[in-house]
Amino acid sequence: MHDQIGHIALKGGDNLVAITNNEPAQLETMPDLHVFNVQTVQSSHKNYRDFLPILLLVVTIIISTLGLVDLFVGLAATCVILFVTKCVSVSDIVKAVDMNVLFLVASSYGLGLAMSNVGADKYIAKAMVAVAGTSAPLIYMFLLYFITNFLTAILSNAAAISLMFPIVISAADIVNLPVMVLVMLITIAATADFSTPIGYQTNLIVYGPGHYKFTDYFKVGIPLNLICMVICVLVTYYAYMVA
Repeated sequence: MHDQIGHIALKGGDNLVAITNNEPAQLETMPDLHVFNVQTVQSSHKNYRDFLPILLLVVTIIISTLGLVDLFVGLAATCVILFVTKCVSVSDIVKAVDMNVLFLVASSYGLGLAMSNVGADKYIAKAMVAVAGTSAPLIYMFLLYFITNFLTAILSNAAAISLMFPIVISAADIVNLPVMVLVMLITIAATADFSTPIGYQTNLIVYGPGHYKFTDYFKVGIPLNLICMVICVLVTYYAYMVA
């Protein structure tokens, strides 16, 4: 089409296909227009829905940082406000929630609680002490990091933390190590896995767009895991236990 659309004379039998946005106000002015394929098109008109989510997120972070409101309460209130103002719908919420992850975290938390109730956490902690020994806390810390990192690679970071937390609590009493140091260590181990796509959320994000194969994570991720393990354990040991 070389001319402007308003200068073209349509004849009988001509079909004119136009791509427009789906704003009701604009479609109502064209009663002869037949919409046969509705697709969501970004509107050029700005309204409160464009900036309200970002504004609420910033406000929630600020007030939770200042200690005025708990972060969970602030985020819950933000979700309610977004729902009331129709920034999100019920279908959007359902699509955004990954039920598999929720069930995995819930089941792993229940399994960790069951381990604590039946004494399995103490048994595993004693078995780890038998392997690493009580005279070398550094070796025990390496073992804790390795097991947590391995669980993260095959489950998820939240599931690994839920399983290892009761074991760490029992292990701290047996080997006489600070609880918070061991908790910090397994927290880092659960979020520093690069050996599988499911080890951490960002691993999975780049898996498709980067056209990676599962074995690519083994080749690069396992050396990175070992480097992170050595650095984190040594820094934690010498910074919080020796110093």
